[in-house]
Amino acid sequence: MITFANKKVSNRMINDDMIPSFGIEDINPNDPNVDYLDKDLVFVDDMRRLPDATAMKFKMNLTLICLHGKLSVVLNGQRIEVGERQLLLSHSNVIADDYMVSPNYEGKLLMVSDRLAKMLLGQYIDIWQREFYERPYILVSLNDRDFTGFTCFYQLTSMKMEEIGTQLHREVILALLQASLLDLCSRFQSAQEQQAALPSQAEAAPLRQGSLLFHRFLDLLTSAAIKRRSVTYYADQLSVTPKYLSTVCRRESGKSPHEWIREYTLADIAYYLKSTTLTIKEISDRLEFPNHSFFGRFVKEHFGVSPMKYRENLRRVSYTGTDAASSDRHEQ
Repeated sequence: MITFANKKVSNRMINDDMIPSFGIEDINPNDPNVDYLDKDLVFVDDMRRLPDATAMKFKMNLTLICLHGKLSVVLNGQRIEVGERQLLLSHSNVIADDYMVSPNYEGKLLMVSDRLAKMLLGQYIDIWQREFYERPYILVSLNDRDFTGFTCFYQLTSMKMEEIGTQLHREVILALLQASLLDLCSRFQSAQEQQAALPSQAEAAPLRQGSLLFHRFLDLLTSAAIKRRSVTYYADQLSVTPKYLSTVCRRESGKSPHEWIREYTLADIAYYLKSTTLTIKEISDRLEFPNHSFFGRFVKEHFGVSPMKYRENLRRVSYTGTDAASSDRHEQ
């Protein structure tokens, strides 16, 4: 299992949140199970070496390729399975929980800091970030050619990391990673261009500003321990009007700020109900709902069951990943 610089999962809570933050800086650089580079890049040969924790917020970008077997993990409250010849990509600030691997599992995991990703992608960082606006992860089934390419990349990167000791070796590793990230961005861009025509140069500048504003809004939302449910609050933080923020959000994602706030609030509620021993009232207070009754109605409206029933369902959901609320409705 991976060890940490402070010998346990980081006790640094995100703004007093109960979800432990797990960053590259938390990994012990002398750990023999990983190859470590400048607090920006970590290669893990086996997911079973990750720390055994209920839930963690990963403060880095993750890329994982499954070579054999199967891995199951909950990302932001959603159970997913990564099978053979599949590639999983995840943006920073995703909450990972309850991961399991099959006995024959074999895979490679690469952790990349936001700082390094932005440095290597440069002007193409918006393409990368846009892919994760509406989802915390991307799961891709690879054809023979792509599977061979990504497998070779992981093997070559791992080999070069073991040889690191000079500036030249470091530059080789960064060049390999940059080539891989740019290749992924090229695929993302092709898919994005198929969905919408590229804007003219005259339109490009304001649209780019809107894209940056939208990303800053999501950064505020994902990093906040308490999801304020007022659009005005986030608009004030970003020095824009609520109307302008709403316009930009709808243009960039097709969703209003209220919808984004509600989505992240529901993810927090699901986490607290499943992975903590806090009472319903304590969760309501922590998330700053007006009162216990309002919180109960909010959960009932969006999950279809009461907070207590949803907690019971979450804790009995098996490896199949059946939705907790739908599980209860099916039984009724």
